[in-house]
Amino acid sequence: MRFVMSQTIKQEVLGTTKQGQEVLLFRIPNNTNDYIEVTNYGCAICGIYVHNNQGKLENTVWGGTSLAEYEACNPGTIFAGPLGRALAHKVWDVADVGDNYVFLASQCDAGESGCSSAVKVGARIMWVNLNRLVIDLFLTPEQGTQLTFGTQLLVDADKHAPLQVRSFCPQVSVAGAAPIPTEESPYAAMVFSDAAGMKDTFLSASEEIKPMAELAVPGEGLFLSAYTTLSALRLETCDQPKAVRLVQETDQPVPLGGGVSFTARAIYGVDYLRPQPASEEEEVDINPMSVFFAGE
Repeated sequence: MRFVMSQTIKQEVLGTTKQGQEVLLFRIPNNTNDYIEVTNYGCAICGIYVHNNQGKLENTVWGGTSLAEYEACNPGTIFAGPLGRALAHKVWDVADVGDNYVFLASQCDAGESGCSSAVKVGARIMWVNLNRLVIDLFLTPEQGTQLTFGTQLLVDADKHAPLQVRSFCPQVSVAGAAPIPTEESPYAAMVFSDAAGMKDTFLSASEEIKPMAELAVPGEGLFLSAYTTLSALRLETCDQPKAVRLVQETDQPVPLGGGVSFTARAIYGVDYLRPQPASEEEEVDINPMSVFFAGE
């Protein structure tokens, strides 16, 4: 599958499901030709391709290589929890395609949703300048119910290791215990800790969008920041594929009336920082584009 890069969305057929449904793949670039790939099979992020600190495009998240792989296992669907599992193998409707976004929609019945109601869902997935992935989530139950609601992103732990994490949240629940101030936890003063096997949940009751946490591979200069309007963030280690799942969610079930919509926004920022010079005497090139011309 080949694409010609431009600052407009490219759409290709990813394949046809075993049930005969056509599946699409969207490539959304920004003005630096960094781009994301999204499929309407399970509403999954297939890739976040950004230029690393050597100027080469690199996928920073997990993505399958074929539709058959997604049909066998789709851990990269945008929705987390029971809803995500119910929606992961549905071919979503393409409701709208804009200059820098796609809007996908689907639904599941009460037996699939993990609650007592059928649920309609939508996701507007945007890729903007400065390598920011913006996901607006919409959820509307048919009948009154309570829902735990969240979104997720898979970071490739095979490619990026060892992953570390730090929190910007005011509270943390360490290994499921009652929340404590972050300043009284191992994450005090925004210290990085190993992400592998982490069982802690970062909490913030504020309704404002703000940094919740940051994943990093310092040796590569890779930093992935996560912002959200949701109240909790946690990490899960996946074995198949080998990845770290970054989950942003409500920390308590949300009561919703029938036909009442719940909306949320998650923002992921991907940044590669250039290594610091070996000594203060070395000249530092402050041109952020110079890395792309190295060796010319």
